[in-house]
Amino acid sequence: MGLLHERLRRPPLRKHHVQIEDMRRGVHEHLEFGEGEIDFVPVLAALHGYSGLVAVELARHGHAAPQVARRSIDFLRRAHEGRVADPGRTAGRG
Repeated sequence: MGLLHERLRRPPLRKHHVQIEDMRRGVHEHLEFGEGEIDFVPVLAALHGYSGLVAVELARHGHAAPQVARRSIDFLRRAHEGRVADPGRTAGRG
């Protein structure tokens, strides 16, 4: 996961859309932003200039979609501004 932002900077053959979510290493479970181990500050920086669709995956939160969407937008705005905690030092939402 630590090199995710470096992989995003590599030129792909085609990049139609990007799906983002938070996760923990070795566990395929869609988590709300800030609950996993992804460091979104460099991930979002690596997407700078990308003009395609970025979709948020939160499969297990469908029942609370409006609230999760608001929290996700708030988190992504803070991460874009570099104002979220290092995922290695905190637990819970950013």
